[in-house]
Amino acid sequence: MASQKVHDEIKRSERESGTSLSRGEFQCQICRETLSLDPEDERTYLSKTEHDRLFGMQLVTYRVEHLMGEERHVNTIILDHEGYFRGHRDSYTEKTQKKERPRPNHYWRMFPGIPALSESRLFKLAFIIDRRERWVLELVAPENVKVPKLALMAVDRVDEAERVYESAPNQMTIKIADLELEVYLMDSRLLCAEAKSSESAPLIEKFAKLMASSKQIAPIPNKKLMTYALKVIEEHPEFLDHPDLVFHF
Repeated sequence: MASQKVHDEIKRSERESGTSLSRGEFQCQICRETLSLDPEDERTYLSKTEHDRLFGMQLVTYRVEHLMGEERHVNTIILDHEGYFRGHRDSYTEKTQKKERPRPNHYWRMFPGIPALSESRLFKLAFIIDRRERWVLELVAPENVKVPKLALMAVDRVDEAERVYESAPNQMTIKIADLELEVYLMDSRLLCAEAKSSESAPLIEKFAKLMASSKQIAPIPNKKLMTYALKVIEEHPEFLDHPDLVFHF
């Protein structure tokens, strides 16, 4: 009786399906989206049940799920011994709870082929992060510091502050390992820097204001120009009071 039922399901699905499906492919019976599974990969299905041979074919039933909006669609399908779709057994939907979209766990380095300054007389470290585009631009970056990892941790601290305060401050100090970074918020971007001395510390705020007002880093930053600007500022820190001089010196 079970074999006859499977046979009937195969014939019915063959009549209903007007599409040519590749190995492992089938259509969701609920939304008609074309899906696929790999019989050799248990991660692509929830469960499987093998049946007696029918008309020379070894048939296997698979239970498969996929998400469509706020619904979970579950299909029970039949594949033959070669992995080709032979029919549906049943299908149903379930409502899913909304989950926060998982955050990417990395930031990519903008222009890695253009070297950052390995040292500076003013800053131990300096870099710019774009939280929306997920990149980090290294300006002063010692070889022993993993700036993309540091960027990820810095953004976590800033996000934490934005959750705690009704209006997060535009400037904050964060400590990561033995680093003490001054962080300046500029819309989706952050300037992170650590001064080499108390004398150069006030220059970070001026440099942040320069970055915020300059069109040189929007929408795509010019890394060569940024590092050149830092060299100019080292020799002429007073130029920070005159942004146009920094970029046209």
